[in-house]
Amino acid sequence: GGISQALLTLGPALDFAALRGELQAVMRAYLAAADA
Repeated sequence: GGISQALLTLGPALDFAALRGELQAVMRAYLAAADA
């Protein structure tokens, strides 16, 4: 039904958001290490 369709649509977007958050954390750690 509509709910499973919404989950199918949102699933990849949520995965991407989580991945982006991890990438940002890695970038911040890298920049902090480069600054030190």
